[in-house]
Amino acid sequence: MRSCEESMRIFFELVDNMLDLSNEGYTDREEPGFGVIYSVVRDSAYKIKKLAEGEKDALYNENRCIRCGIRNTFFRKEA
Repeated sequence: MRSCEESMRIFFELVDNMLDLSNEGYTDREEPGFGVIYSVVRDSAYKIKKLAEGEKDALYNENRCIRCGIRNTFFRKEA
Protein backbone atom coordinates (compact mmCIF):
# COMPACT_ATOMS: atom_id res chain seq x y z
CA MET A 1 0.00 0.00 0.00
CA ARG A 2 1.29 3.45 -0.88
CA SER A 3 1.77 6.07 1.77
CA CYS A 4 -0.50 9.08 1.52
CA GLU A 5 2.54 11.26 0.89
CA GLU A 6 3.54 9.16 -2.12
CA SER A 7 -0.02 9.22 -3.44
CA MET A 8 -0.10 13.00 -3.18
CA ARG A 9 3.15 13.26 -5.14
CA ILE A 10 1.61 11.09 -7.86
CA PHE A 11 -1.54 13.24 -7.99
CA PHE A 12 0.46 16.43 -8.45
CA GLU A 13 2.66 14.80 -11.09
CA LEU A 14 -0.46 13.61 -12.91
CA VAL A 15 -1.91 17.13 -12.83
CA ASP A 16 1.31 18.59 -14.25
CA ASN A 17 1.31 16.01 -17.05
CA MET A 18 -2.35 16.66 -17.85
CA LEU A 19 -1.76 20.42 -18.00
CA ASP A 20 1.29 19.98 -20.24
CA LEU A 21 -0.65 17.69 -22.56
CA SER A 22 -3.63 20.01 -22.78
CA ASN A 23 -1.57 23.14 -23.34
CA GLU A 24 0.63 21.59 -26.04
CA GLY A 25 -2.27 19.82 -27.69
CA TYR A 26 -4.50 22.86 -27.72
CA THR A 27 -1.93 25.02 -29.49
CA ASP A 28 -0.85 22.28 -31.94
CA ARG A 29 -4.27 20.83 -32.78
CA GLU A 30 -5.18 20.33 -36.40
CA GLU A 31 -8.89 19.68 -35.92
CA PRO A 32 -11.18 22.12 -34.06
CA GLY A 33 -12.92 19.27 -32.23
CA PHE A 34 -9.72 18.39 -30.41
CA GLY A 35 -9.79 21.80 -28.75
CA VAL A 36 -12.82 20.64 -26.79
CA ILE A 37 -11.03 17.48 -25.66
CA TYR A 38 -7.95 19.40 -24.56
CA SER A 39 -10.14 21.88 -22.71
CA VAL A 40 -11.86 19.04 -20.84
CA VAL A 41 -8.46 17.58 -19.91
CA ARG A 42 -7.32 21.01 -18.63
CA ASP A 43 -10.50 21.54 -16.62
CA SER A 44 -10.20 18.06 -15.12
CA ALA A 45 -6.58 18.71 -14.17
CA TYR A 46 -7.55 21.87 -12.30
CA LYS A 47 -10.35 20.02 -10.48
CA ILE A 48 -7.98 17.24 -9.43
CA LYS A 49 -5.42 19.83 -8.34
CA LYS A 50 -7.98 21.63 -6.19
CA LEU A 51 -9.02 18.37 -4.50
CA ALA A 52 -5.40 17.30 -3.97
CA GLU A 53 -4.50 20.66 -2.45
CA GLY A 54 -7.40 20.28 -0.02
CA GLU A 55 -6.11 16.86 0.99
CA LYS A 56 -2.59 18.25 1.27
CA ASP A 57 -3.82 20.95 3.64
CA ALA A 58 -5.73 18.39 5.71
CA LEU A 59 -2.65 16.17 5.97
CA TYR A 60 -0.50 19.15 6.93
CA ASN A 61 -2.92 20.27 9.62
CA GLU A 62 -2.94 16.78 11.13
CA ASN A 63 0.85 16.45 10.53
CA ARG A 64 0.21 12.78 9.82
CA CYS A 65 -1.91 10.56 7.64
CA ILE A 66 -5.01 9.47 9.51
CA ARG A 67 -5.29 6.24 7.51
CA CYS A 68 -1.72 4.97 7.74
CA GLY A 69 -0.42 7.02 10.70
CA ILE A 70 2.72 8.08 8.85
CA ARG A 71 4.01 11.51 9.75
CA ASN A 72 4.26 13.59 6.62
CA THR A 73 7.37 15.45 5.53
CA PHE A 74 6.42 16.45 1.99
CA PHE A 75 3.79 18.93 3.07
CA ARG A 76 5.63 20.93 5.70
CA LYS A 77 5.17 24.61 5.14
CA GLU A 78 8.26 26.76 5.16
CA ALA A 79 8.53 29.36 7.89
